[in-house]
Amino acid sequence: MPEGLLTSYATARNAISQAPRGDMSFTEPEWSPQRARDEEAAIRARDGELRALAAVHEQTGEVAGLTYLRVNRQVGFRVGETSENREVRLAELTGRLRPG
Repeated sequence: MPEGLLTSYATARNAISQAPRGDMSFTEPEWSPQRARDEEAAIRARDGELRALAAVHEQTGEVAGLTYLRVNRQVGFRVGETSENREVRLAELTGRLRPG
């Protein structure tokens, strides 16, 4: 992830934990820029790759949504999730931000 998007990327990753979990009691630790960098390093150390596609709001430069995949090159295993930055989306819907 480019350095300029790292903080809002971490915010978008936190949005994933806001998804309904039903009766599940698991709580994901909070994402920070450092945790994102640590994840990238850990995946690379296991011969893996992190692929992220981020939608960036043109006016704010914030990551408004993302999809990411963790790929293990040895077994072709992929795990991914999609989320959106709720604050950016709500601001856009309420007129505080106008789409580019």
